[in-house]
Amino acid sequence: MEKLNKYLLFCLLLMGQITFAQKNTQSMLLKIDGITSIEGNLMIEVVDKDENVLEQLMFKVTQSEMSVPINVQNIPCMIRLYHDVNANNAMDAAWYGKPTEPVGFSNNATGNMGPPSFEDAKVSIQANESISITLVTF
Repeated sequence: MEKLNKYLLFCLLLMGQITFAQKNTQSMLLKIDGITSIEGNLMIEVVDKDENVLEQLMFKVTQSEMSVPINVQNIPCMIRLYHDVNANNAMDAAWYGKPTEPVGFSNNATGNMGPPSFEDAKVSIQANESISITLVTF
C-alpha cells in the first residue's frame, strides 16, 4: 500500500510539472515566405541565448507562403529555419560553409560571414502573436 501511495504521489507531482511547463509556453503563428520550390521540408528550431534547442519542428512544404503554429517558452529566444529542398534532413552547404538551401532567422536578421547574433534575432513572444520570416538564398 505504501508503494502505491508513493507511486500516486509521483504521478501527481509529474502531472503538476507538465501543467507548469505548459503554462510557461506561448502559442504563436510563424509566417514564412520566400519559399522558391514546393518540395522538401521546412526545418525550424527555437533556441535560447545559450543555443539550447527549445523546440524543433519539421513541416512539409505545400505552398510558396506558409503559416505554421509553434509553441515557445515565454523567454527571449531566436527562431532559425531552413528549407530542406531535397529532404535529406540536413542543411546543405558549400565546402566553405555557406548554405546552399534557403535560410531565415527571426527579425529577418542576417549575419556577417555566418549566422546572426542572438541579440539581432532575439524575439519575445506574446500570446497569439505572429512573426514573419523571409527565407533567403545566398
